[in-house]
Amino acid sequence: MCNGTKEFLSQNGFFYIDHPLEDAANRQEARRLSRGERGIPVIRFNGSVLIGFDRRRLKTLLGLD
Repeated sequence: MCNGTKEFLSQNGFFYIDHPLEDAANRQEARRLSRGERGIPVIRFNGSVLIGFDRRRLKTLLGLD
């Protein structure tokens, strides 16, 4: 997970689990979730998936806007 995402989640009081992509199983799961779309991080929250760090979309996904 990129530092920007980690910082954003921490500043807004969200707990997160980082799954490093150096691990083959984590890479495979990220590919599955992203359905071929390329980008990092792959964020899963309440059944939704967000590809890449987009502060505006992440705020919406988390109900912060």
